Amino acid sequence: LADQQLNGSNPRVYDFKTAVHDIEARAQPGDVIVFTPSYLDHVVGYYEHEGLKLQAMGQDLPEPRRGHKVFVLASFQDKPQFRAAARDAVKRLSRRHHLVHRESVPQITTWEFSR
Repeated sequence: LADQQLNGSNPRVYDFKTAVHDIEARAQPGDVIVFTPSYLDHVVGYYEHEGLKLQAMGQDLPEPRRGHKVFVLASFQDKPQFRAAARDAVKRLSRRHHLVHRESVPQITTWEFSR
């Protein structure tokens, strides 16, 4: 049990802190973070992100306004429903917006889109 909790190479490590801070380093007030699964709202909301909007992934994806960005944050990609939701969101955003950046940290992938 201790090895599962303390071993840094354990694949259960989820690096939300790095993922959110990476987004914040490139974000500005008015940008949106769309995340999946939706029950991560408290986890994503825990980290400081002044002026950024948070939205659980659903059918309605925000359109990046000129000069603003939409960030997609996806975790639990080993679960088919969350992997499919993230893939669909990235595909839909890619049709009309530029993929500016993609980053992976343990158990989390983020995409950055702009207009």
